[in-house]
Amino acid sequence: MPRTENFTEALQLTHNFDPSVSHSARLEAERYLMDLRESAEGLKLSFHIISNEAVDELRCFWAFNTVMHHLPMLAATVDAEQAQEFYHTLLSFIHRYLFASPTVTPIDYVVNKHAQMMVVGLQLFYPARWQSIFDDLFEMLDRRPTSPYLPTADLVTIYVLRIFEYIDERVVCVRDRQERGKQQQARDMELKDAMRERVLPKAADMWYNILLSDARARNPDMARLCLSVMQTYIEWADVNLFMTENWIHLLHFLLTVPPLQVAACECLLSLVEKKQLPGIKMRSLRALSVVDSVPRMMSLFELPPPSEAAVLFMEAAAKFAVAVAGQFLSLLDTCASLAQQQPATRSAATVEVSGVVLRDEPFTVTADLLDGLAGALHAVVGQVILVLQLNLFDVHDALLPFLQVYLKSAYLLESEAVELLATLFHQTRIPGVAYDENRIWDDTVIDQRKTLHNLLRLLHRRRPDLVMSHLHSLLLTGLSRLSEGGGATRASTAKDDADFTDPEVVEAALRYLYEIGESLRLENLKDPNDTITQLLQRVLTTEAVVSGEATCVHLAFFEVLGRYYLFFTYRPEFIPLLLQRLLLQPCGVMSRSDRVRARICYLFGYLLQLLKSQLGAYAADMVNALHSIVTTAPQLQPGDRRELYEAIGILLSICSEEASPALDGSSSEALRLLTASASMDDYGAAVVTSAVLAEVAPLLGRKAELVHTVVGSALHSLQQASASCAGMNGGAAGGSGHAAARSVAAAERAVADVISFLSALAKGLGSTESSSGAGSAAGSGASNGLASSPNGFVPGQWRMGTNPNASGVAVDGPLAACGAPSDAPLSTSSAMSATGLLVAQMFLHVTQRVMEVANQMAGSAVLRDAVGQFFHQLINTLPYEMLRPYIEDYVTVCLNWMEAVPELSKLLRLMFQYANKAGNRGVLSVARLTSLLWHRLCAVGELSEASPVVCMGVVSESARERVNVYKQFFTFLFSVSTWGCVAAFALMPSACWMSILRQLCYALTLPTELELPKSALQVLEKLTQELTDPVVAQAVAQYSSATDVVDAATAQRNQQVFSECLLQEALPTAFGALADPSFDLDDAKNFLLLGEVLQLFRVLVARYGEPAMQVLYERVAPYVGEATAMECCTVIRDQPRVNAALKVKMKQLLSRVHESQRRTPANPLT
Repeated sequence: MPRTENFTEALQLTHNFDPSVSHSARLEAERYLMDLRESAEGLKLSFHIISNEAVDELRCFWAFNTVMHHLPMLAATVDAEQAQEFYHTLLSFIHRYLFASPTVTPIDYVVNKHAQMMVVGLQLFYPARWQSIFDDLFEMLDRRPTSPYLPTADLVTIYVLRIFEYIDERVVCVRDRQERGKQQQARDMELKDAMRERVLPKAADMWYNILLSDARARNPDMARLCLSVMQTYIEWADVNLFMTENWIHLLHFLLTVPPLQVAACECLLSLVEKKQLPGIKMRSLRALSVVDSVPRMMSLFELPPPSEAAVLFMEAAAKFAVAVAGQFLSLLDTCASLAQQQPATRSAATVEVSGVVLRDEPFTVTADLLDGLAGALHAVVGQVILVLQLNLFDVHDALLPFLQVYLKSAYLLESEAVELLATLFHQTRIPGVAYDENRIWDDTVIDQRKTLHNLLRLLHRRRPDLVMSHLHSLLLTGLSRLSEGGGATRASTAKDDADFTDPEVVEAALRYLYEIGESLRLENLKDPNDTITQLLQRVLTTEAVVSGEATCVHLAFFEVLGRYYLFFTYRPEFIPLLLQRLLLQPCGVMSRSDRVRARICYLFGYLLQLLKSQLGAYAADMVNALHSIVTTAPQLQPGDRRELYEAIGILLSICSEEASPALDGSSSEALRLLTASASMDDYGAAVVTSAVLAEVAPLLGRKAELVHTVVGSALHSLQQASASCAGMNGGAAGGSGHAAARSVAAAERAVADVISFLSALAKGLGSTESSSGAGSAAGSGASNGLASSPNGFVPGQWRMGTNPNASGVAVDGPLAACGAPSDAPLSTSSAMSATGLLVAQMFLHVTQRVMEVANQMAGSAVLRDAVGQFFHQLINTLPYEMLRPYIEDYVTVCLNWMEAVPELSKLLRLMFQYANKAGNRGVLSVARLTSLLWHRLCAVGELSEASPVVCMGVVSESARERVNVYKQFFTFLFSVSTWGCVAAFALMPSACWMSILRQLCYALTLPTELELPKSALQVLEKLTQELTDPVVAQAVAQYSSATDVVDAATAQRNQQVFSECLLQEALPTAFGALADPSFDLDDAKNFLLLGEVLQLFRVLVARYGEPAMQVLYERVAPYVGEATAMECCTVIRDQPRVNAALKVKMKQLLSRVHESQRRTPANPLT
């Protein structure tokens, strides 16, 4: 026997917490026990503990686990005699533990663990070697102490039940079946077959006797365990063992025993769901008296349920009811199908399932049989509806899946549909929502209502007339009562679903109307006699709906109007009433509830976008109302104001420009200064002061005056917020502590919010092409339309001008004092209206102030982000010449203060939007900014072997951020090449340009799933097409005066570097990646990448000719032969485009290259 001193000490260290023991000592003890468990000495020690030692729970647990670990090895090595000896050794422990006079009272978890160990052995040794195990178990039950009050009596029963329970878990349960090998699955099937034949009849008698004894009253937990074990065996045992009169009576009796109700109901459910052929299934359902069982179970319900156990029983009964109904529905479908055959008699058909031949009971399909099945189905469905009406959330999940199936069936009766419709609608009500309006946002409530509304829509598809009649009657009746009652102000206790004086009911009815709209054709709203049209008119004109205090009703009201927005297109006379509800009443955008108000503000903007063609006559008045709201309503949150400022912008964009005789500039000096600013070459002299703008705004009409008022007010708010923040920073500098820091952060957040309001205003102004001209399209280099970027992104074209070569007004910007010249000669914008000039000048003043704030508070990340969002929208508002100096200043500020990689990604997204705006006028600006951006990107980290992106097959989070920012940068390069600024790359410093090209080439070697190779290939292809010598020469000549950027020698050197990179590095690297045997040619993404490489090759051949052809030839000729290589190069060159056939041909060629490399790895190109 091995020494046990260390073993005992290790057990104590690992299983008892002792603060004085170090963590390393505890780990050492765990390693010792694990090593001992693996060893033969550990197995011997386990047998000694089981056979000879007095029972110690901790030592026994370890011994049982060790034996379980060694059982597979023992099963493969011991003979029959040794196996039998081993079995008796294990079983002797439980005999000593339960039947000898123990010194301590037996403990159930020791019994359970021993049962687990025996089942592991049974799975390996039964039935060939442990043949007597079940006989021994049944004998143990017979040897139980006669006194039921001895603890060992029930422990013996529990031990045997656990054996059967663990057999089901290890042998039968399907959740682990996929992990078992075929040999183990065959052994499990052999064990089940042996148990069916030899064991289960006795087991069924054992379970029956246990349940029939007084144990159900004395030890309900044991009886419940017995029912639970029995239920798991019903699925694969012979069902006739349980379909006896005694069993059925016993199970129905146990339904009346509260502790056993759920378990008994689940056993009956398993009998109902037992897979059987139709004839046998009908006999089984008759034997179980299922039609009578359902109401009998319902009669046992305790309402309201006093405990969780009562709810569980109701849920189990609901599952039983829908299972019975489902069986009858399936039998009806089967019999209806058989009735169409001749003869209509079902013979004793046989079916083979998994090698087992099953014989059905013969039956004849008659009208009486069909009527009987239909009657049984409708009787059970009636009970299901009654259970549904209890409106218990836990019961819903059991009922609703069946109802979805039944509503689609042909057996749904009109009366059942009526009952279901009323019940489903009633349950969409949210109890208590009149007092706790936050309940409408509860995830559980939302999910439950979604399911119920899905059923209502399904019912509408089956019975549209019934549902529309119910909806019409419900709303008209309820609205009439509401008008008489004076408003929805109280919560009723009655279940009257037409009592609209209860906000709970009104909200549910409006949601009902909203959800049904998903199944309707909204074009029908043009019919004045349409049901929905009439209901919408009634809802909209009923003042009591919106005059109440319940914000949940207000929200549902506007959701309905948003869903049926076409109503206002066909009935524009109701638009003023809609605007009154939204803007002038407390139910609208000034709602007292923050969450409701946020949603209504969003819906307001949504309706504006959809109805703006009908709102022109009301736009000016709406702007006045909204401006008053955003500047005076204290309850508005920043998000609400953003939505409303965007709405103001939309309205300003659709306001008509009123003609004015002063537009010729002869009647007003201010107006003359404004109009002259668009054509003056000296942009420093073209500054239009705030006083001039204030004087000229009234002369230009209502729209210009509104723009001046709104923008001026927002600008004043920005000045106040920034001044307050500056004062707060000054006060915090002299103080310390978290309170000061929180105050500063709140002040910075306030400034960022005001800037976000200006962004939203600019977004709204740019949301329609009908707004007055104040900007210009990209230059002629981008006039051929939009090209998609490497990532498939195409920026939206929000233009405020119509002349693609128009120049806007420009003023001195932050970089003008540094002598930064304009990128392109300026031209007069004949298409720009005076109001458009006013808009541009107003936002120019805003931009100046925003950049002042950005420079003062550059250390605030939240402010930098808000300014970035502002420029995203400003790009669509200001002309390029005005915008350029501020964009350059903003980029410089951001790059100097940037703290995180995602900030750089956002900045790059702004930059390719800027490149689109600039077109061929932005060459110098893009050249400057690209160099700055690249230096910052290099600080993030290069793509190189020294800093791998993929390490051990995994992309780390930091590497993923780096990949994303490079993806954005490649998109920017593609945008610049597409939109006319490509000459900027030739004007960059050579070191910067070479570094960019080196990263593009390295990106070609990265895994395809990162998408960088595809982006890099597209960029190189576009550069090859656009960055030509004539383009560069023209740019050098055009911008020769900009000596700080333009240098002819640098441009020439950059072009030479580019050509050398393409032919000596990029193309060889691309083909080298394809020729690598690890490149999976069958991967769909790789197939697409192959097409991109071929496209780059064709473009290079078109530009450079023979040198490009030579790259591919030298790569493949050593493996496929010179003739084949030359033929491949020629075919790719001569094809008009890269199509699927060409890619397949190249794939076949690469397959030969891969195969040749695998055969001869030491090739000259490896």
